[in-house]
Amino acid sequence: MHELSQVRRVAQRAILYSRIRMELMRQLMDEHTIEGAPNNFNVDFETGEISFCDGRLRGRAELIASIAIEPATVLWGFAPFFQQGHGRDQAQRIRTFGAWNNLDELSREEVPHGIPEGPEQFNEFLILAHDIGAVGVYACGPEYDYVTFPNHQTGSHVVLLVSELTHRVPPLTLLDVYVRLSRYVDYIDDLEWSLGGLVEMMPGWRLEKLPAQHQRQEVFRVFDDQRKSLTLLVDRNQFGQPEYVRVEGLHDAN
Repeated sequence: MHELSQVRRVAQRAILYSRIRMELMRQLMDEHTIEGAPNNFNVDFETGEISFCDGRLRGRAELIASIAIEPATVLWGFAPFFQQGHGRDQAQRIRTFGAWNNLDELSREEVPHGIPEGPEQFNEFLILAHDIGAVGVYACGPEYDYVTFPNHQTGSHVVLLVSELTHRVPPLTLLDVYVRLSRYVDYIDDLEWSLGGLVEMMPGWRLEKLPAQHQRQEVFRVFDDQRKSLTLLVDRNQFGQPEYVRVEGLHDAN
């Protein structure tokens, strides 16, 4: 695991929103992909444009970070190394967010990530790239999505914020949370923190913590803006780690 604890904490706030939105964006891309054709994308860093599906889906792309192997650092998009036109405006918003919240890892131009060489290095870079993408979404706003890809010229991975797509990403619903949440439980450090971030980024949604049946259990209820709800029951082991998570179906509020 990378050593950027502040990055990780902010990312965990947005993990559910940003990861589910990523799935919905992939769904949108699938709808615009010709059968049998590769589902790829191209970025023009000079114009800040990104295109998917051979140009059938277009939007804005803004570089927020590059993750390097040597030196083993994250270089934020607001660093002077990146020229104007790479999307430094949104990277500056991350820097402002970091400075406002006393998060040194988000406000310094370059920070060491601490990922060692070894067989798991590539997977660890992917985890960090997703964490940085989630940070970008949380700091810049829920209208943004992110993509990440390997780039051996500028770093092992590049993270971009994506916005203003020519076709709208399907709106995130409580049904999406019900269907998809179980995929991310193993990647969540603090479920209450991440659920709180989800409802924070969804206008009109709210989170309640309910009485549990025993000491190692937590019960949460998530409401959407239509007053529909779902309930999550989390049983933890002796080390406090989630051992069993059950998501109960959607209900209309009484």
